[in-house]
Amino acid sequence: MKIIVAITLLLPLQLGADDPKIRVTPLTEDFYVHTSYHKIDNVSFPSNGLIISTKSGAILIDTAWGNEQTVQVLQWIKENLKMPVRFAILTHFHDDRTGGIQELKNRNIPSYANRRTIQKMKSLNLPVPDRLLKDEMDFRMDDLVFKILYPGHGHSEDNIVVWFPLSKVLFGGCLVKSPQTKSLGNIKDANLVEWPKMIRSLEKSYSNAKFVIPGHEAWGGPEAFRRTLELLSGH
Repeated sequence: MKIIVAITLLLPLQLGADDPKIRVTPLTEDFYVHTSYHKIDNVSFPSNGLIISTKSGAILIDTAWGNEQTVQVLQWIKENLKMPVRFAILTHFHDDRTGGIQELKNRNIPSYANRRTIQKMKSLNLPVPDRLLKDEMDFRMDDLVFKILYPGHGHSEDNIVVWFPLSKVLFGGCLVKSPQTKSLGNIKDANLVEWPKMIRSLEKSYSNAKFVIPGHEAWGGPEAFRRTLELLSGH
């Protein structure tokens, strides 16, 4: 699959604006990173998800950070890819992953999540994903193949990763940290004992990844595993 030089498309972030604008960045020919924002301590903090284009439509990995920015993501897909969104996969229950689920429901876009995510969202009286993922399962859609994996309780009790073997893209979500980050971020739901074991396992399984996409901040390659372990060693 041809690699495209990463450039930002459409809807640039307006720092300090009341309604932040998403960014969409090409990753490969059919893969795009969508980035939305939330103010933490009065600073706009980025959250990453994926858009994958197939012959039959787009696949969304995680919503944007809230319904309003999810509307922007869906509008970007409509205007630029000119295709429907077939379904979304939600990688854990936190609102940086699921905050736009109501907008998916409003548009009849099915959402998938594992049983832990569904149970947690029910317990919090949040809108619930529509379909159940197994802890390990393979998907095929047109020429796209990908694998869902629940590695165990790390960043949260329900975090999953998504592996695209043909393009060698791993969406690590919040289980994997950016090579450039200085902090583990939100760890209130984390298991700091088990988390390093999972990262070592992912590093072994996906050492050939071209792209490792973290839940937040800049992405890179397998060096993201090393950085995550470095941060975890301080706890």
